Parts: sequence; structure tokens; C-alpha cells
Amino acid sequence: MRYYVKMLIFLLACLALSFGAQANQLTQAQVETLRAQYFKQEIVPSVNLHNVRTSFPDGTKGFTRYHIPEMGWGPIKPYATLSDLALHRQYCASDAVVLATHLSSTSYLSQAKDLLMTASDFAVIDVIKGDSQRIARVGNTIDAVRYGGEVTDQGEKLRVTVSKRPDYVAGHQYLLFLKGKTSTGLMPFHASEYATLEVLDHRIYPSEKHWGGLEPGDSYLDTVDCIRELSATFKCPQ
Repeated sequence: MRYYVKMLIFLLACLALSFGAQANQLTQAQVETLRAQYFKQEIVPSVNLHNVRTSFPDGTKGFTRYHIPEMGWGPIKPYATLSDLALHRQYCASDAVVLATHLSSTSYLSQAKDLLMTASDFAVIDVIKGDSQRIARVGNTIDAVRYGGEVTDQGEKLRVTVSKRPDYVAGHQYLLFLKGKTSTGLMPFHASEYATLEVLDHRIYPSEKHWGGLEPGDSYLDTVDCIRELSATFKCPQ
């Protein structure tokens, strides 16, 4: 029965996609609030993208942000493996964890022209961890934002990418570790900034190897079982 429910949700997502579903439009106020959050986290330096000296092979002005994966995880105990430790850490750090179909994305540029972000809409297929506001529910459409994107501003194309993190593709399924949904629901979730976790034929393919303890080709169902066993065994830090 669970399989048929998921298939129905997937078909509804495809139907929405076929009618040209658009990502929830962010207001400029929301964009500026998100910008403040990014700079508070010191993700990027403040520089007007029109003034950067680097560009992509096609001539688009911008740059690629590189990320150095964490090498040390600290003590493994009481976990059996590093993978279990990494996966449980990602689970605990997330407000919601879901399997969802990507519908559409829209990129936004801050007023200072120094930050690009992309908001994406997803149709939720399965919920591994639900958020406190019950926004991430099966059948719901949720919105999530990530650093980077591409826009045309003042007649000039601007682009910011993240190394080893491909864009979402409409109609494809993804495992999303989501953070930061406000209690009012007025701001989008934050999806992983450094990895894209595509799910194809019930297997997970993280764009960054070892992200969250996941390896390319890991079984989605086995991963869900592992997450639930870990969450039942170990408490998340307060």
C-alpha cells in the first residue's frame, strides 16, 4: 500500500510539472533576510558580482565556490562506524529529512548584487523526519533555498556555482536534509549547500562522496532503516 501511495504522489508531482509549476516567488525582503543569514555564517565575502574579474568559459561573469570536506570526525564511540556517526549528525542537524521530486527553481540576486541564491519547489514523497510545524508532509509542496544560481541583471549574465554540487533537475527525485524553517512558515528551508543527493531506482547518489556517511549507490530503503535505528538508539545533542 505504501508503494502505491508514493507512486500516486509522484504522478501528481509530474502532473504539476507538466502544467509548468513555478517555484514560490521570494519577496525582496525575504531575499535580504536570507542574505543576512548567509553573511552571518561567513559563507561568502561581500563583493559586487558585476565587479568580479573571473568568468566561466561561456563568458558569464561569476565564480565557483570550493568546499573542503570535513576530514576528522572525532571519537567514533558509541557508533559502530564513521558512516553511522556522519549520518546521525546530519539527521540531528536537520529540521526535516524527506524524499521529494523537484518541480522548479528560480534564482535571485540581492540588492547589493553580492549574493545569488536559488529557491526550489519540491513535492514530498516520503518523510523520514518531520519538522515541528508539519510543513514537510507527504503530498505537500515545500520550498528550499541554496547558495548560488544564475540571473541576468542590467543586461549582464551572472553565475555562482558550488564545486561538486550539481543543480536540481525538474522531475528527478532527491533526498533532502532541510534546516531552518521558521515557525511562521514565511521563509524557505535551507537545503544542503555542498551536496546534491539524487535518488534513482531506489538508490542514493551523493554528488560529494562520503557526504553524511553516504556512498554512491547506497540503498534508499536501507538508509532510511539505518537512520531510524540510529535515531532510536542515540539521542540528538540538545
